[in-house]
Amino acid sequence: MRIVLTGGQVFGRAFAEAYKQASNASVNYRANQMVRERTGGLSLDEACKILNVEPGNLSKEAVQKQYEHLFEANSKEKSGSFYLQSKVYRSMERLTYELEKNNPSANNSAAKS
Repeated sequence: MRIVLTGGQVFGRAFAEAYKQASNASVNYRANQMVRERTGGLSLDEACKILNVEPGNLSKEAVQKQYEHLFEANSKEKSGSFYLQSKVYRSMERLTYELEKNNPSANNSAAKS
């Protein structure tokens, strides 16, 4: 009888731990999905490479300048690629998100002006 009771306790603890891990994984997955939706699914490094900017020296002006140049260069009128134009757009979204996340006070003061 004692073996059954001990086995039940071990099983109960294992089940509780597995449930806790699954719950944490679900929360993390949902949080990552929200970030991916907000950022176009690109990593920061990939977005910087596409727009040819340094990840350590991000500025809104540099990102905007590169975005405008590359978006225009890949326009339909210039026989560009819609796929590349989309990548440029998503990169701009990702870097704008990073700039807003890292410097929210600058964005609030710009919005008030």
